[in-house]
Amino acid sequence: MDFTADNLEAMAARRGLVLPHHVLGEVVAALSVGNHMLTGPTGTGKTSVAYLAAELGREAILCTGYLAVTASADRSVRETIGRYEATPEGAVFQPGVFLEAIQTRHFAYAADATARSPYRGRSRRNGA
Repeated sequence: MDFTADNLEAMAARRGLVLPHHVLGEVVAALSVGNHMLTGPTGTGKTSVAYLAAELGREAILCTGYLAVTASADRSVRETIGRYEATPEGAVFQPGVFLEAIQTRHFAYAADATARSPYRGRSRRNGA
């Protein structure tokens, strides 16, 4: 399956979601060139679009799934990007959630900590 706005719209429709085609086109275009940022008020469908795009990305073999995390000012750079850990062999870099997503070819989605979500406060992984 190709990573297109038409396919994303069809996937949304199968789940009972009606989303503006031009918005889906912008999401597909942004993800296709490696840029991605969804902004807007609570309840506007950002999370639904992110999960649908990640699912379509996996079907189009652009990624292996998604990694969803809660965005929070309390989340440290160590958790987000990574950190060095002391081991008997020396310092070893441990990736944070976003570098882990890149290394495992997952789309990363960070939901606002104030949003109502069944995954708030937890990481959620789809795919392998």
